Amino acid sequence: MSKNTKIRTRVVRQGRQYDDGGFVWAVFPARYSDERIHAFLERHSRWADFLWSVRGEWSPSMCGEFYCGVGQEYSHGYYLHRQGSRVIARQSFGLDV
Repeated sequence: MSKNTKIRTRVVRQGRQYDDGGFVWAVFPARYSDERIHAFLERHSRWADFLWSVRGEWSPSMCGEFYCGVGQEYSHGYYLHRQGSRVIARQSFGLDV
């Protein structure tokens, strides 16, 4: 596993998982602009999708808001919360049951 692969898999973490959903989060230094964080998460999301489709490896990722319908997955768009020396990105997801 390359150094970049290890870094990307450690940035976005999965939080508590519920029966019908959960959340993912990532922490960045406060000096990072919102645009830099958005760009990183967009690249990471594409990279995680590539891992899943090509290698069958799952990696948590943050992507935009989506809703696939009743009985399917949904995701709220992530939000950034600045707190002291860090920025926390958080996104919830689940199943519409």
